[in-house]
Amino acid sequence: MSRLARRVALMAEIETTYGAGLSGGQTWGAALQVLPRSRPRHRIRRMNEARDLYLPFLGASDELVGPRVQEIEFEVEMAPSGAAGTAPMWGKLLRACQFAETVTADTRVEYTPVSDPGESLVLRYWEDGHAYVAKGCRGQVTLEAEAYKIPVLKFRFEGFDTQGTASAWGGPASPYAGWQTPVMPMDTTSGDIKLGCSYTAGALSGGTAYPSKGLTLDLGNTLTYDAILGGEKVVVTDRQPKGRMVMELSAAQEAAWRSDMNAGTETSMGWQLSTGAGRSIVLFIRRLQRQELQGIEENRFRRAEVNFGAILDKDDPNDDFMRLCVK
Repeated sequence: MSRLARRVALMAEIETTYGAGLSGGQTWGAALQVLPRSRPRHRIRRMNEARDLYLPFLGASDELVGPRVQEIEFEVEMAPSGAAGTAPMWGKLLRACQFAETVTADTRVEYTPVSDPGESLVLRYWEDGHAYVAKGCRGQVTLEAEAYKIPVLKFRFEGFDTQGTASAWGGPASPYAGWQTPVMPMDTTSGDIKLGCSYTAGALSGGTAYPSKGLTLDLGNTLTYDAILGGEKVVVTDRQPKGRMVMELSAAQEAAWRSDMNAGTETSMGWQLSTGAGRSIVLFIRRLQRQELQGIEENRFRRAEVNFGAILDKDDPNDDFMRLCVK
């Protein structure tokens, strides 16, 4: 019997104890369902140890079976939550990528990076009749929000491999009811990218607005598997956030930007990707450094492709160098 590549299912839940999987009494219910936008990429990385024996015959030695790490990559639509003060369905995925979640009831939910080990996930990945479960998962995320395209969050998680088993899906009724329809960045639904703006309680103010084609922001998490006896774990050991935005700049504005870059001048950046109660998503970077600017051609128009870094404030080196707000 043939198995179909499109028949996949993915579930995720925050672990109450690192590496322990679902807590007592929990089941893989509808609230744990993840709605991937494209087919996930899944692999098991095996760290076997070759015996490398020297014999009077040519040939390979066997390997001793070592630890196994599951790697899974997937993307989800960066859809709003549908209600102000309610976490989006992808919020738990961000929490396992070294973000803290702060909920202000009936108002907004904010995500800010943290430097502590942070939370972890247990993931269940099903491929037409076969299921894998990975515990102790931590991840890396890239935000892609381009004009007139569906905004997405691209995740890569690593966790401990467990033995896969033949399994029916066993999914809940209405498994994706909590997932909302995304809002594309366009003139009627989002604002311009602003430099030099301020952020207060989920709102941007001030700054200079620039027409753009959107941006990409890579959080730059380094995932390290620590194969230590009695303390196996996946840890985020570094973070180097970088991004790219495509802007429409006048000749005078480009000259000013290049001058700022030559002087190492920093600024803040904010963008309201979508608007409306329960439909708003706001991104804010407190300290942005424009690092490279190249002219590109797009539809016969001359644009500016700008690479930037989201960096810590040397005078106030806290983790709140960026915020993602859903309201």
